[in-house]
Amino acid sequence: FYGESKKLEDFYIVVATKEDAKSDVCAYEVSHLAVELEKTATLSSDKVYSGTTISYKIAVKIIGEGSVENIVINDSIPSGTTYIEDSLKLDGITAGDFNGTAISVALDSITQTTESSDPKHHVTFDVRVQ
Repeated sequence: FYGESKKLEDFYIVVATKEDAKSDVCAYEVSHLAVELEKTATLSSDKVYSGTTISYKIAVKIIGEGSVENIVINDSIPSGTTYIEDSLKLDGITAGDFNGTAISVALDSITQTTESSDPKHHVTFDVRVQ
């Protein structure tokens, strides 16, 4: 069954053996970490109007224990909006870049020694509806 995969509890098993091939048993260490992003938006008015400010917040959570490196958060701003200059922040401090259509923020390595559902970082930025 070449290329078949199955989920077994928290693991995935991949079968990649042709019927006429010899087989061997081996194990691969898979990272116990996952990066989870949770994005929320808050409007400056009760509905979306021209001139309404939309404040975005991206919570960065780590699922599991260990270290993760080279994390870059990218997010496109919605069409019909303009980025509000200098609103991009990492944990309340100006950070990252805006390239005209999307934001980008690089994070330092994150180490988590005990399981936690609390965010490790928050990326925030604002846009204005045209």
